[in-house]
Amino acid sequence: MIHQSELAGCPPTARHGRPASDPGLGAVAPDVFHRADVQALCRHANNIVCWSNDIQSLGVEARQPGQFRNMVVIHASLGHTLQESVDYTAARVRAEIDAFVRRADALMPLADARLLGLVDGFKFWIRGYLDWVAMDTQRYAAAFAADDADDRGLIVN
Repeated sequence: MIHQSELAGCPPTARHGRPASDPGLGAVAPDVFHRADVQALCRHANNIVCWSNDIQSLGVEARQPGQFRNMVVIHASLGHTLQESVDYTAARVRAEIDAFVRRADALMPLADARLLGLVDGFKFWIRGYLDWVAMDTQRYAAAFAADDADDRGLIVN
């Protein structure tokens, strides 16, 4: 089953390869950006943000008809309780954070300024997403979950 992290806007954002800490540096060179270790770092960052979002958006997404791409919902569909599924997804997020940190630490000693900027950019993106959920958005607030899950009136042909 395809998880929404493969379909979301996250991978295309990472594919630009531009250092968020200093966009003036330009994109990471293609031969560097497409290395296996750099691509693994991109996947770790993407998984951290997408799977964290799956936990935080569960109240809304579980109410949406046909919502089968949320990691928590996928795990629950295998016969696990909702709490077990949240715990499983949270453990996966923690494992991705650990892997991201190890991979970033391994890249840093030989990285040029552009690659260092890309690594920093991923760190900013992860932290920014978590701060957005915790301090800014009401997107996933329980008080709005039922209404926000019904997006039929938002799509106009």
